[in-house]
Amino acid sequence: MATVSEQMRASAAACPHILADYRDRHDRAVLGKSSAGDQFVWVLGTHGSVLFPIAAGRDPVHVKFWLADGAEVFHVRITQDGGSDGEVERISYANARKLAEIPAPKGQALWVAAGFSQIYKLEGRQIGRISNDGGFCWDAFFGPSDIWIGSCDTVDEARECVERAVNNPAEFLLPCIGASHRGRAMRNGAR
Repeated sequence: MATVSEQMRASAAACPHILADYRDRHDRAVLGKSSAGDQFVWVLGTHGSVLFPIAAGRDPVHVKFWLADGAEVFHVRITQDGGSDGEVERISYANARKLAEIPAPKGQALWVAAGFSQIYKLEGRQIGRISNDGGFCWDAFFGPSDIWIGSCDTVDEARECVERAVNNPAEFLLPCIGASHRGRAMRNGAR
């Protein structure tokens, strides 16, 4: 049986009218971090693709935006850690919207889009934020008072920086007060 990544490449190859040259580097990175039981809405659009996690607390606006582009949409189910095994099934736009709107389990934090920022909320209150106001990097902030914790090159690195600070604030923040480029230091293993 083909791996999830191979199934995705085959699905993309069957849609050359959507995306002539599918590059799956980012998708493979997401799959590599996945666990058995994880599910995604995979949107294949004219400008690339996005793997949107289902019931993970992400704002469904991302899926809805991509659907406006005339994309092809798939439901990806992971059956083995690391995303090596699972199913990729084409679905309708209505099913994609419905899957994207499944809420996170109670007590799980979620990312909500807000202009050039994304706000990390837990039970309705802000616990972190990332922002790309300048367009060059993503700044990460901790807590409702927006304590700056670093600059990161990608949105995923900035989210990870905020999530690590929220999950372990004492270990992450106290040794680093006053450090510049905290996101880059964190990425290189500093705490």
